[in-house]
Amino acid sequence: MTSARRRLALPAGLLLAACASERRAPPTVDDVAAPPAVERVGTHEGGVLAVAALADGRVLSSGADGLVRLWDDGGAELARLEMPDASPATSLAAAGDGLVALLPAASGVLVWDAAARAESTRLAGAGTPSRVAIAPDGRAAAAAAADGELTIWPLPEGAPPVRLRPHAGRVVGLAIAGGATATLLSAGDDDRLCATPLAEPRPRCVEAPGEGVSAVAFSPDGRRAASGNRVGEVRLWDVASGAALGTFDAHDGEVTALAFTADGTRLVTGGADRRATLLDATTGRVLRRLLAPGSYVSAVAVTGTAALVGTDDGSVLRWTLPR
Repeated sequence: MTSARRRLALPAGLLLAACASERRAPPTVDDVAAPPAVERVGTHEGGVLAVAALADGRVLSSGADGLVRLWDDGGAELARLEMPDASPATSLAAAGDGLVALLPAASGVLVWDAAARAESTRLAGAGTPSRVAIAPDGRAAAAAAADGELTIWPLPEGAPPVRLRPHAGRVVGLAIAGGATATLLSAGDDDRLCATPLAEPRPRCVEAPGEGVSAVAFSPDGRRAASGNRVGEVRLWDVASGAALGTFDAHDGEVTALAFTADGTRLVTGGADRRATLLDATTGRVLRRLLAPGSYVSAVAVTGTAALVGTDDGSVLRWTLPR
């Protein structure tokens, strides 16, 4: 059931909206003694495609309805970005200072200042991106085109973008670790996981033959990467050496999303089995599972002590993680 929405038009297609949440099946806990705190932040018409957390607790989500929505920490919708000529944003990436890179159709990457709720700049030259990433310090952005080409931009703009093609096919995961040794991590459906230092963009790739890499995430310090595959496994990697550190069973079916906690000790995963899972990032031990509404978990992100979970039924959930 969809409620009526009151809208105030703002520049550049941004709308301030007050809307009541739609009815959705509640999430449940399937294998823990103490149920976690779970609340619904917001909803989309159709599935949630991506979620991202801002440093101040606000939540950004995109959906199959073609909207990117900004929510406060209480679940009130603060703003929405509507771009009639754009395809739905299948990837979002948030930097600590509030800059957000998102995907407008065939016009490159939009960098949006969530603090000012206004467009900051547009980065051209990436064809039609399928994935975007922004460094945690906001000093670099990257996009992957549908044909596998990667484009890296310094922020603010100045130097020309760098283009490379480390994958022979579609890129299924993209992330940037910031700091002095900023690195772009990419995963492709060619079963290659590549790390590209931004200071010297020469990719170092490792093979994961036959596993079907489906998702990728960086640890906060950029030293480890986690990749998920189509058979429910999560593998940890040493970024500098490319050495595999361990393989864990996380889901019954494809791993759809990954995110490290802020201290790097735990990993939140989403899967095609409707579950979001909290893993120990060293041992792989399952610490907690959440059975989400819908058919599968489509996106995860971490904000403070909580995980954001997006589902294919349009729910955006905040899951307070155990200490």
